[in-house]
Amino acid sequence: MPDFYSLGFDKIFPVSALHGLGFGDLLTAIAEDIESEPEKQDEFADFKVVLLGKPNVGKSSLMNLLIKQERSIISPIAGTTRESISERISFEKGTIEITDTPGIRRRGRIDDDLEEIMVKNSFSSVRDADVIIFIVDSSEGTLCNQELNLLFYAYEQKKSILIVFNKLDLLNCNEDCYLKDRLKYNLEQYSFILKKIPQVWISCKNEQGVEKVMKEISKISKRLQKTLDAIEVDEFVKDRLIKNPIYKKNELLEVYNIKPIPARIPTFVVKVSDPVHFEESHLNYIENILREKYDFLECPINLIIRG
Repeated sequence: MPDFYSLGFDKIFPVSALHGLGFGDLLTAIAEDIESEPEKQDEFADFKVVLLGKPNVGKSSLMNLLIKQERSIISPIAGTTRESISERISFEKGTIEITDTPGIRRRGRIDDDLEEIMVKNSFSSVRDADVIIFIVDSSEGTLCNQELNLLFYAYEQKKSILIVFNKLDLLNCNEDCYLKDRLKYNLEQYSFILKKIPQVWISCKNEQGVEKVMKEISKISKRLQKTLDAIEVDEFVKDRLIKNPIYKKNELLEVYNIKPIPARIPTFVVKVSDPVHFEESHLNYIENILREKYDFLECPINLIIRG
């Protein structure tokens, strides 16, 4: 036993699992520690932010910079983060919970049960989040199919999204700006969704632009909590639909009333003439009218159609 004390522990408990020896002292020490712990009240974060992306794009580095401590392990080896890691920090008048998720590879490259669990854990974190910070390695010059799938998944889950293009230091090293121009060119084909999502360019290595991430999170939280005047919303939308009505097979689709209701994301109840004939394109049109009037950048909009 003296050899074990050289490890520096104050308390050491020799036990025998086979014969059940020594567990009385161990259980007594555990009970004393439990009794000395102050009772903790359950705390719930006001806002949940999840870092999402492929392996090795800088999620753990950004996590550490945002919470200002070495919470996540940083390594050039892809797949170092094996489970979601969360940390709460003070934010404006409340708290936010930031979660670093394992990098998600395309399904064909998931080759063990542990990684399958990691992927499910990441998707669960996305569903539970308020905001998704989608991190991209900008030095690759493009978005791969896996990144697009993850982005569309977060969008379909109606999450507020912020795209962070990391490794700006590698782009700045490229004097002809080829990689940056190539990335911007490749992004143009996805403008139909990216125009609704803000982008921030940073370098975790040089800590360049990282402060912009927290500023964008602040903007998102304010937009999500925005209170709208119900009468103003109703009059504005119906006025636009009078000028530019919507049809389904020459049948006029009327909106009788649109009303904002309290929810975690901007949500509107839309009373219409014929709910069955209202398609996704019609909902997108009404959504664009709302976005034109109100600053809903980064925010998803939920429309509930009723007859």
